[in-house]
Amino acid sequence: MKRYFFMFLLVGLICIALPSLAQDTKPAAGNISSLANQATNPAAPLIQLQLQNIFSPSNRGASGYANTFVVQPVIPFSLGKDSYFQNIITRTTLPIITSANPDGAKTSVTGLGDTTMIAVFAHKAKISKELGYVWGPVVAMQLPTATSDRTGTDKYSLGGGVLLMFSKQNLFTDGDTLQFGALSYNLWSAAGRDSRRNVNSFFMTPILNYHFSKFLGQKGWYLRWSDNLQSYDWKAGGSDTAAIPVGGSLGKVFAIGKQNFNVFLGGDYNAAYRSGISERWNIKLNVTILFPK
Repeated sequence: MKRYFFMFLLVGLICIALPSLAQDTKPAAGNISSLANQATNPAAPLIQLQLQNIFSPSNRGASGYANTFVVQPVIPFSLGKDSYFQNIITRTTLPIITSANPDGAKTSVTGLGDTTMIAVFAHKAKISKELGYVWGPVVAMQLPTATSDRTGTDKYSLGGGVLLMFSKQNLFTDGDTLQFGALSYNLWSAAGRDSRRNVNSFFMTPILNYHFSKFLGQKGWYLRWSDNLQSYDWKAGGSDTAAIPVGGSLGKVFAIGKQNFNVFLGGDYNAAYRSGISERWNIKLNVTILFPK
């Protein structure tokens, strides 16, 4: 397990160092600071292909490690500048999960997880010259694509929620930006295998991102609060209801040649967790390919 951890950490540090190699390369499209703000905005009309790996070397209730690799395409659709909701942002999450096991890593299970799809109807507006916001309803759906009982729910689930995010420019220095808000939704099972427990769960991603005007002499750097989902299982009771990761990451948007990337490396500690198998902490590496217009 230590070998996997240090290999993963090394790859992450190499990816974080890549922007320094590309510091003299301009972004393939637009201003790099503007592109970085879009990359961390869940309602930005920016085509993205997100590749993310979450490695958990230590888990409560299990001696083995856990790992989740996520492929997440983000595809926006324009509704027109004159529409109240100017864009629909679709985000599909396709996870490949290695589940920790009470009997140790040798009996862990690797397989597909359930597929989650959300669509945000985004309305963007200005409050003042330096303060703006975006809000909109969220439609969510989860499909039982998991290949194991341990990696999915065996339920078709539907639900909805809301996104609200504010953006404040020039907070501490000229050119910096603070983004803050939340994206949340609730899922209820509508169909599926009767022998599995019904789904009634609330999910929330806090948004707290600070974009430096410059860091280490370069633009595009940012700090962000954990983007791992906080979850609340209304079917569970007492202390089993919530799973709340606490952490952060350092990232940068940059270009290599004509291709734009968003890379960040960070980690989380689970401040609240459910009984059974649950992560103590994890380290996350994200590489997103950006396709600005």
